[in-house]
Amino acid sequence: MSTTRLVTSTGIELSLGPVLGKGGEGSVHQINGDPGRVAKLYHKVPDNDRQEKLRLMASRRDADIRKFVAWPVETLHLNPRGPVQGFVMPVVSASVPIHQLYNPGHRKQEQPQLSWKHLLVMARNTADAFAAIHQRGLVVGDVNENAVMVAPDSGRVMLIDADSFQVSANGRIFPCLVGVPDFTPPELHAIGDFSRMVRTENHDNFGLAVLIFQLLLGGRHPFAGRPLRGDVGNDMSIDISSFRFADAPDKGSRGLVPPPTAVPVAILPAAIHHMFIQAFTEPGIQLRPNAPEWVSALDGLLPQIAVCRANSHHAYPAHVRACPWCSLDSSGIEHFVRAQVAAKLYAAKGNIAALWAHISAVPAPALIAASPDAATTFVARPLPATVRSKMTPFVVWPIVAAVVILLIAIAGARGLLALALPALVHRWLARYGEPRRQEKSARLLAATQARDAHAAATHEAAEAGPVGFHAIRHLLAELHSEYTVEIPKRERQALAEFDRTVRDRQLRRHLERQYISSASIRLVGPVLTQRLAAYGIHTAADVSHYRIADINGFGEAKTANLVAWRDSCERSFRYNPHDPAIHKERDQALGSHHSRRRLIENELQRGLAELQRRSQLRPEARAELERKLAATARQLAQAEADLTAL
Repeated sequence: MSTTRLVTSTGIELSLGPVLGKGGEGSVHQINGDPGRVAKLYHKVPDNDRQEKLRLMASRRDADIRKFVAWPVETLHLNPRGPVQGFVMPVVSASVPIHQLYNPGHRKQEQPQLSWKHLLVMARNTADAFAAIHQRGLVVGDVNENAVMVAPDSGRVMLIDADSFQVSANGRIFPCLVGVPDFTPPELHAIGDFSRMVRTENHDNFGLAVLIFQLLLGGRHPFAGRPLRGDVGNDMSIDISSFRFADAPDKGSRGLVPPPTAVPVAILPAAIHHMFIQAFTEPGIQLRPNAPEWVSALDGLLPQIAVCRANSHHAYPAHVRACPWCSLDSSGIEHFVRAQVAAKLYAAKGNIAALWAHISAVPAPALIAASPDAATTFVARPLPATVRSKMTPFVVWPIVAAVVILLIAIAGARGLLALALPALVHRWLARYGEPRRQEKSARLLAATQARDAHAAATHEAAEAGPVGFHAIRHLLAELHSEYTVEIPKRERQALAEFDRTVRDRQLRRHLERQYISSASIRLVGPVLTQRLAAYGIHTAADVSHYRIADINGFGEAKTANLVAWRDSCERSFRYNPHDPAIHKERDQALGSHHSRRRLIENELQRGLAELQRRSQLRPEARAELERKLAATARQLAQAEADLTAL
């Protein structure tokens, strides 16, 4: 349509500017003098049903839905009473299609600042947008990767193409006429004509689950994977309609399993994995997790995010013991680039030399010791009256032995009965000596407790005195040596390695911008492109003969075509020694060392504060430690003296 001036249904004339985008149904234009809105014009006049639907949508005064949807706010006409030619909607600024964010190749190049936590927030906000739509009785219908727009910085989600939504009003349903197979639920894949199909919220919930799965698991489609049979993995529509979810518990019998390089679903809590199983397998026909349930589940996951110690740009659920992104990086599959680090070193309260000078100048505290108590003599406490003499057994046993021998000599065989006498005497002596044994045990226990208490008091005094002070200073000296000697050495080694490989880095960056999905490669169509993506192969940088050779569907010819395309991309590369990205990558190469420097600076600052606190030990604290030392020393001396009475 060549017309550039149209009117709204209320007769307001609009002047349309240049085309911002073009699709199968129409084109989106700038509106001159109105930067907050754009106009969508259809290539041909819509039918009467579509016109009535657009008039109805534009008449709805729901400000909240416009927070989530580029909703039609005015219809456009050649004259106010003429047919609908298009509509006005809010502009979706500073946003990109969601696939550019969940696709690692695009994301690393165009939004390298994003971490997995950002993607989790986007997944949550996507579910929130669907919840707002469903709450109003609307159905998206045509869920797809280009209809969901996300602002990378804020994570805000907006849905576009609202004119394709299924809308119900006045007892009539205006259906959604289209659908993208990859986001269409299994039960609808046999539907050839959507014009008579009433979609439900549960149908939308399938497409929503696909988007969330791709955001959280490296851009992989839940029905893309490594086929185990020849009849699997050839057509995604068939795989979806056959419920071949690659991460189902019984995936082996379904014939499709995740590729070996896939982000494992185990990084997610079991409850969220179960939600995906419900969404993508047979029970989902009756009921799939809805949008509010996804919002609740993802809100619950957000506080549980951990950050990798080796790379602060690696975020993942805390229940995972080891960073999954580091593991994938080590296998050559990088999902997130290292966060940009500042080139300047941070020095808290001056430079490191001044900080170390302050640490070295702190005086050590004086020795903490109990005053000697030479005038005190510790006398053993007397034994209780019930404690009998320990000499009694030495007197009794010779007498018993003499009596037994005498009786045997006098009475002969009858005298052998006297042998029972020692047993009787033994029992009597046991009762006789029991008070002594109890008293001995009590005094031994008291001595052990006194010894432990005095050792603890001695250790506490040593820690608060010069011993503990110098131990801390020794640790700080090791950190200072690492900062001034070891880190500069490691930085020199890192820079030497960087300079040696700088051309290769720039070449890889060039290859990472060459997307397979945008290329025309002979014999490699959309199905095979999707299969490559399932194996983590998105750009020319990912292509190599050994990575492709084992993928189902890639014989020698297709593999050779793909490798030849990769080689042509490499031949188009021209090294630029002045590329600004070199400086950025140079900073990244030093990133871990800068982080370690900042950590050491913080540790030295805390160490200085601790040394100063120990050096200026309050008199009352010192007196208390000395009192405790003296008291425990007296208790120990008394306990040891008490043992001598036994």
